Amino acid sequence: MSGKEKKPLTELQQEIINTLNGLEESKELYFTGGSALSAYYLHHRLSEDLDFFTPAEDMIQLISRKLLQSLEKKGIKKSFVEMITSRGSESMKIQIALDSPYRLERTKEIDGVRVDSLIDIAAGKLLALFGRAAERDFVDIYFLIKEGYFNLDELIKKASEKDPAMDKYY
Repeated sequence: MSGKEKKPLTELQQEIINTLNGLEESKELYFTGGSALSAYYLHHRLSEDLDFFTPAEDMIQLISRKLLQSLEKKGIKKSFVEMITSRGSESMKIQIALDSPYRLERTKEIDGVRVDSLIDIAAGKLLALFGRAAERDFVDIYFLIKEGYFNLDELIKKASEKDPAMDKYY
């Protein structure tokens, strides 16, 4: 790519890439996925995330910790953490994210676990469906309605309470 071609990266994405590249340990990483494809090859779209892979398993925690420390020093706040854990042949993705403090109902304790209310989960699923249209969100909404927990109009109303930008024409 010549220097004249514009990389489809936001200012924040470029700052994160630069910060990561400034870490000594980043030599173990490579930029991949849709953002890398767009930024360095096709130049066709903006992407929401940045994917970095490494063949050095022992570097993942170290690089992650150093990146977070460097970003915090630059005033870039962390509001979401995602990790993949594994034992044997089973892998599990874990996400910890900042959420709106607005709740339709209080969380509940079920079997000693603090669980989001069914209506908050359902409204969140509808919002996610309109945001990303993932097959799993269609399936979840289908079963919530089929099993009689909610009807679509009720879910749209509750989702609109959770996110005022949501409406029937979203």
